[in-house]
Amino acid sequence: MPGTDYLAWALRIAHFQLLSHLKKANLHRKYFSSQTLDKLNEIAVSAGTESQESLDALRHCIKLLPERSKKLLSLRYEDGATVQKIAQRVRESVHSLYKEYQKIHTQLFQCIRRQLDWK
Repeated sequence: MPGTDYLAWALRIAHFQLLSHLKKANLHRKYFSSQTLDKLNEIAVSAGTESQESLDALRHCIKLLPERSKKLLSLRYEDGATVQKIAQRVRESVHSLYKEYQKIHTQLFQCIRRQLDWK
């Protein structure tokens, strides 16, 4: 559903499933306090939000890349082709493609840092 935070919802469901399991197994009193479980859930939700922000930044930064860079990323990460196979396909040396992927990764990293205001 648009506008909902699926990850936060899924983590909350997992939290309640864990509580249910611990209660059935009578382990929660032995190992975890309610406060500990609540804190763990809070940390997991926070980490999920940060991951989503990073993913959104990555998607934005990929859109800014030249078409060739997008195509090379697609071949490598969506299609799962090796750099050797891609080099054959685009008729370039493996070495030059590794250099190009390094340049693309650097551009993406710098863009993501700017998007997320990392220092």
